[in-house]
Amino acid sequence: MARPASTYSRAFTLIEMLVVITILSIVAVGTIAVIEPALESRRVREAARGINVFFGTARNHAVASGRPCGVLIRRLAGQEDCGIALEQVEIPPGFSGETLDARAQAQITSAMPPVPGSIVTVKLTFVAQQNMVPILVKRGDLAQLNQQGPFYTIENATAGGLDLSLDLSRGVPPPPWPAQTDSEAIPFEIFRSPVKTASAPFQLPAGTVIDLNFCGTETNFSELLPAPPSMPPPPPALPVYIMFSPNGSVDKCYLEAVAGAGLESFRATERIYLMVGKRENVPPGVTPNWADFDNVWITLHPRTGLVTTSEVASAANIDESRRFAREAQGMGGR
Repeated sequence: MARPASTYSRAFTLIEMLVVITILSIVAVGTIAVIEPALESRRVREAARGINVFFGTARNHAVASGRPCGVLIRRLAGQEDCGIALEQVEIPPGFSGETLDARAQAQITSAMPPVPGSIVTVKLTFVAQQNMVPILVKRGDLAQLNQQGPFYTIENATAGGLDLSLDLSRGVPPPPWPAQTDSEAIPFEIFRSPVKTASAPFQLPAGTVIDLNFCGTETNFSELLPAPPSMPPPPPALPVYIMFSPNGSVDKCYLEAVAGAGLESFRATERIYLMVGKRENVPPGVTPNWADFDNVWITLHPRTGLVTTSEVASAANIDESRRFAREAQGMGGR
């Protein structure tokens, strides 16, 4: 009888399998090298779209609630020029005491007459105890006396009163009562700093940041990045606030340059630019974020509050890069 044919088919040898694996590895490495820049660009665009929506939501909330509302840019701890998350904030209602007839007496505690450009200090003593004041108020909040006149900066708050300061270099008149003499019992109102709302924060995609080195107004490239102190330790990762007024316009920007020193504010009269880019380009290296064509400018118009998103279209200098962002059409859903 004839011997039956073998039922086994020929298999791959070890050498053939290693050759195939090597070829696949080379193809995979080449593919990753090609698509990695596209993935980075996609993450930057996703970050820009999320930021645009978040600012638009804050603006709409300000219009609907009738109170200033805005966005807090959370910095990266240890690298304060990187914004990595957004949170919604709002200005709480003003505080005029625990009762409708709450009053206080003011007394100038600094030398008078004041030297032009000097700072006048004032002690505000409550006629009745206002136990909620130390809880609600913090350093840097503002106070107005007798429903008129300038806004005083709160330096300290206790249940018995407030320590205030008034910067005369801003062209405001000095207090109307004599030095070391109590004023009559007058009403007061405290204007508090922004506080976080219950809205969920927005975390930027991994590897993307708001590069605060190049965020600011048209005439100040880094106005949203406070100058570091001259002595160590380095400044902590304190947030930036951009607020919208109830009419939809950009109201103020708040900065906290030193922990516990309170918020400093400036009114937004020019466009505000936010540079959305890559963390690897911070601090600026060979290619700063404003010159990387994968990155995006977000612009806030001060009067309308309109938020637009534009691609980086020039690497000549930051002036040109911002000019193209100011004149370009929005990116839409790209």
